[in-house]
Amino acid sequence: MKYFVKVGGREMEIELEERDGQVFAKIVGREHRVSYAEVDGLGQYSILTEDHSWAASIESSRGNTHDFSVGLAGEVFEVSIENERERAAHAAERKGSGGPRVHKAAMPGIVVSVAVKEGDEVAEGAPLLILEAMKMQNEVRAETAGKVVKIYAETGKAVASGQPLVTIAS
Repeated sequence: MKYFVKVGGREMEIELEERDGQVFAKIVGREHRVSYAEVDGLGQYSILTEDHSWAASIESSRGNTHDFSVGLAGEVFEVSIENERERAAHAAERKGSGGPRVHKAAMPGIVVSVAVKEGDEVAEGAPLLILEAMKMQNEVRAETAGKVVKIYAETGKAVASGQPLVTIAS
């Protein structure tokens, strides 16, 4: 099964396959044998590959099953995951909606810069702004092409998780 994983605004495709009782993860064209075990029933996991081992703390974010806060090697990452069926359904949903799309902050942070202004026409995937969270700068990109109709974010201002940043009308 293919999964689309976003970590700090960067997306990657991961393909998981089980063969002979083992799990293999293909990430950026490279295959890794992976094993994991839940340690305590409270979101603590042990993850092993051929050449590394990690202790990870995984918590659901924003109360849904697709967004997680992952603690790994002393850092915390906001991670969003959808499988290929969910991705296709969400794409069809977006395509069919045709209405304005409100881009929201995936995590709390500080707006470092805003790359667009109201009235700008943007392509799908175009950078909208940079949000700094947990000492990492995350680029927020347009999820659809259209016209920027409202900018809520201001450079230097803090935003909360789920707070509107930019509205784009397609």
